[in-house]
Amino acid sequence: MIDTKKRYLKQYLYIKARITRFEMLEHIEPKMKIEYEKQIRLSEKLRQEIEEKINEMDDGLLGELLFQKYI
Repeated sequence: MIDTKKRYLKQYLYIKARITRFEMLEHIEPKMKIEYEKQIRLSEKLRQEIEEKINEMDDGLLGELLFQKYI
């Protein structure tokens, strides 16, 4: 279970890179812009979800440590 949580949190950096890549692709392949925007929105939703989960931590110190490590 802990490994699952770690994998979930580690997605954050991958998501950030994915958003950047799709933003660049929008300019390279304008005909795919709608699909890229859809992928960006999905990625941003997951990124926001991860940030919210960390912010919901009861222990301020633990939340801060998780934020520093994964975000």
